[in-house]
Amino acid sequence: YVDKVASFLRKQNVRVFYDYFEEANLWGKNLIAYLEEIYTHSSKYCVVFISKFYCQKQWTCYESAIAMTRMLENNVKQIEYILPVKFDETKVPGILGTIGFVDGKKKTPEELGKLIINKISKKNDIQNSCVTVEEFKEYMIKLLTSDLPYYWAVSNNEFDSYIEFRYSFSNFDYFLKIIMEQDENTILVIGEYTDAFCDKHIFVPSAKICLDINDKTITNAKIINIDFFDSLELDISTPFEVIEQIKKQILKKGGE
Repeated sequence: YVDKVASFLRKQNVRVFYDYFEEANLWGKNLIAYLEEIYTHSSKYCVVFISKFYCQKQWTCYESAIAMTRMLENNVKQIEYILPVKFDETKVPGILGTIGFVDGKKKTPEELGKLIINKISKKNDIQNSCVTVEEFKEYMIKLLTSDLPYYWAVSNNEFDSYIEFRYSFSNFDYFLKIIMEQDENTILVIGEYTDAFCDKHIFVPSAKICLDINDKTITNAKIINIDFFDSLELDISTPFEVIEQIKKQILKKGGE
């Protein structure tokens, strides 16, 4: 069940720490130190699959103990961290019965995966908060590669200084390059497409976005050039809203 949930999330471009995906990476590592870093700093949420087998395993008990520490820190800020999924009435020490949970017996792995995506994407949790540049990149990749028409072929590649997205269907082939210029606190969005006559059209820049970055944290964003995207809303203030506007334009260019 957990394997199916993790596989579903990975196909939706959600970054997941799941041990069976990490065998080569975990090989030879000091697992105590490494897992502590994962559960206390690197993860946004910890989904705990609770059953009678959970408390019988040494590593799951250790992982939940680390997650409790993070949960206590988050509780001060009223931020959720541990997301329990129950398959029976097993009680895990430290996970209070007052924490909202999902009944795993009533959800298919795909249904739970969609619920997790809903949780990590909700506007109150993400879009109204300050984020790091890396969190912004993760959100951007997820948004620009998911929930698109089923007949589109979509792919993305991340390089040191830019991320490239490709959208294809029929005779339509569209490339979107997003260049992060952190020294100048700007993002350049470059659009390129090949039409039915195999003619290539390039627009530079398609859009230029100015970021407010304070101590590696993005606080807001503003579009300052919209040469190609002809109908972007200019009264937006968060980087997430900027990316949502870009996605709308991609769909528009593709005839949606």
